[in-house]
Amino acid sequence: GFPRSINEDKSFLEDLIISIDREISRIGKDPKISRKVIYSVIKKAPSAVSYSTLGKEVELNHVTTREYLGLLEDLFILGISFWKDKDVNFKKEKKIFLRDPFIARIFAEIYNLELRRDFLYEWIVREHLLRKYGEIYYYRNKYEIDILAGDLKIEVKAGKSHRKYPRNVLILDEEDLPRFLMEM
Repeated sequence: GFPRSINEDKSFLEDLIISIDREISRIGKDPKISRKVIYSVIKKAPSAVSYSTLGKEVELNHVTTREYLGLLEDLFILGISFWKDKDVNFKKEKKIFLRDPFIARIFAEIYNLELRRDFLYEWIVREHLLRKYGEIYYYRNKYEIDILAGDLKIEVKAGKSHRKYPRNVLILDEEDLPRFLMEM
């Protein structure tokens, strides 16, 4: 997180965006393109998407989209979860998420996009599990499991789940999240 964000320092929003843009420029990439990619990630969230689908949203080809996603992942702004059954499938659609809720909020505000609680919760759990396990995945077939990490299978909901999931899937709702994160 970012300490100045706690005190709602308005100048911090601008400073953070400028810092991100500078870092991207320093690497020799275009901050406008990185912003387009972030816009597309928020707009498509929390769905699993292909590089092509994400790029089409903002008129970028899949190669450029993939390159900028990698850059934003290297800068710890985005994270990428790949589909996994028995093996990881890098070609299937990916779940892409913003790693910090404050950064997610800033970009959602800039682009006037709704930042729904359900995918913000999913992103927060994803980030915590990524830090703990180093790798996270997702699964979707007859049902979806938002996060696979180690032996954990987790579905994150903003409210109570109305679906049936296999017994070994942990369903986290808004009430369960603080305790789950604290006990990790």
